[in-house]
Amino acid sequence: DGPLFLYPNPSETGEMLHMKLDSKGNKDAFVFISDIMGRVFYTGQVDLSNGINVNEMKLNSRLVPGTYIVRVAWGSSSQMRKIVIY
Repeated sequence: DGPLFLYPNPSETGEMLHMKLDSKGNKDAFVFISDIMGRVFYTGQVDLSNGINVNEMKLNSRLVPGTYIVRVAWGSSSQMRKIVIY
């Protein structure tokens, strides 16, 4: 699978965060957004199809300005990226 891209980064609370991932095959993936202390603020599921996938997530108001980790996990694989909320 290809690298995970998140944009816009930095983002604003309430904004749509776009997640782009190139998948090798169809699979279910789980998305987690946590702060740097490990507290999870968002969990969700996305269906990945073979090829480039772009999904949108609305950043909820519980995300106060700061740095967060977005982890996308599927099967035994996962990718993580940092995002900044202002």
